[in-house]
Amino acid sequence: NNGTIMDNNNNNNKTSRLRELMIGQCSSLQDIHLTNLVNSNLQQQLESLTLLQCLRVKRPSLTFHNLRSLSLMACYSLEDLPNFHCPSLIDLKLTFCSRLPGQVIQDIVHRTAPNLRSLTLTKCLLLRKLEVYSESLETLKIGLNNPMENVVVFCDRLQVLETTCTRITSLHIVSSRLPYLNLCSMTSLEELRLHCLSLQQLGLAGCENLTNENCHIHCPALREVDVCG
Repeated sequence: NNGTIMDNNNNNNKTSRLRELMIGQCSSLQDIHLTNLVNSNLQQQLESLTLLQCLRVKRPSLTFHNLRSLSLMACYSLEDLPNFHCPSLIDLKLTFCSRLPGQVIQDIVHRTAPNLRSLTLTKCLLLRKLEVYSESLETLKIGLNNPMENVVVFCDRLQVLETTCTRITSLHIVSSRLPYLNLCSMTSLEELRLHCLSLQQLGLAGCENLTNENCHIHCPALREVDVCG
């Protein structure tokens, strides 16, 4: 592509209807190319952006006013997201971004929280602590973030929470709509605080380090609890 992803003068008319953009396994894509996107008409019109295995992207500037979905997958060199501003974002996926600092991820989550409905964080190896405070979030998936130890989720509309982070030691969840929670085989879990008014099923099998003293559950609709093993 001769180092050019977007030429403002020649391509604005050609992309006037473009709403979704996926760039996958593009070894030549660099930060400057994404800056060109931001400086084009796509800044206002793009609604979905996916970057898959773009290994030379390190510190992209992502500012899209109407972007609703953002997926950054297997961008192993990603180190920062400076000037991040996507106020319309409702779906965010960060997967296998192993060099992205935990504080950067936390800041992005905090900025997008007012409108975010779905959040997926997978294999973000520098994320040790996660705090999510959102009145709009409905789905939260956190998996294979092996260093993660502390999770705090205050999301009144949360309906789905999935986690495979077996090293979590402390988990605090507040939600009025979450119906089901599976924490089975979380062998490192030592403290659990649940204030979930609609929770009916709770799986705790294999949580061998969780004691009564550190288990605080206020779930008036709870019907089934699995503590086998």
